[in-house]
Amino acid sequence: MLKFGNKSVKKIFKIIGIITLFLCILPYFFPLSSLNIHQIIKDNPNKTWGIVDDIQLHYQYLPTKDTLKKGNIVMIHGFSGSTFSWRKNTEILQKNGYDVILIDLPSFGLSDRTQMKNHSATQRGILIWRFLEKYFPKNKKYTFFGHSMGSSVVLAMAEQKPNQTEQLFLVDGAYLRFGTRSWGTYFTLCFLAFPPVERGIAVIAEYFFYTPAYFQKILGSAYQTKPTLEDANGYLFPFKIEGTTQAILRSFRFAREENETIKKPKIKIPIFMIWGKKDTWVPIKNAEIFIKQNPSTQLFTFDDAGHNPMESHEKEFNTLIIKLLNDK
Repeated sequence: MLKFGNKSVKKIFKIIGIITLFLCILPYFFPLSSLNIHQIIKDNPNKTWGIVDDIQLHYQYLPTKDTLKKGNIVMIHGFSGSTFSWRKNTEILQKNGYDVILIDLPSFGLSDRTQMKNHSATQRGILIWRFLEKYFPKNKKYTFFGHSMGSSVVLAMAEQKPNQTEQLFLVDGAYLRFGTRSWGTYFTLCFLAFPPVERGIAVIAEYFFYTPAYFQKILGSAYQTKPTLEDANGYLFPFKIEGTTQAILRSFRFAREENETIKKPKIKIPIFMIWGKKDTWVPIKNAEIFIKQNPSTQLFTFDDAGHNPMESHEKEFNTLIIKLLNDK
């Protein structure tokens, strides 16, 4: 058996050390996107941002076009989405008497690539409530729409302020099942937190995956129909902003399973689930599990839709939500 002091063993460790050092340095030789969020803010005076807890949030306020206002709607996007995700649904809501507020969550869309230290649904919900109270203080109640990851955020918000929440619309909701992290998960997250690894992932993503063609492919999987180039570029643009990949990786690291209580049927307000039966990203069985725990929830499905029915089947989706809103 070789001893640690053996010259051959020392040589092997030296080679391993040099290779490791090289791999740690290598990602920094590749330049990353220099598209800066603060420059975007300067260049787009027509867009709106709000600051809450030192976090700059991009939002759109679309007031109703009807003389008789019926209510306030807040729409929260899913993972990798933004206000762009709801572009096909806002006009009909405005025409039917609703003020609509779209918000980009931290690290997504045109909001700050911030090192927010807790990206749980609970903490995101608290942040959005503070935003609403600061910028829309006259509004007393809201109907919330949450897509995919955004569903867990609006569920948390309903728990936090049930008296200010009228209804919930959960669209192909992700993270509706909760559990504790394994040691393997913690190890993986710590590994991803190592700066050279984080940088390396960002380099690989920007050089190989942040392209219109790749985003069309990914969206095709989500839509279950062929997306347009405009669709792909709309989702791609925020990923071109400096620090996006790193911010998203940090959001995984700082997530917390704080909203375990959402599984219990304690939310008494109306909950509507809308799901695409062909959703391969978040299968419809997640909805069925949630309904068992919250039996008053109503589920509506689209046979040919995937994960983004509000985009791929917007006419059917819009007709349904207006009917449900008007029937309340």
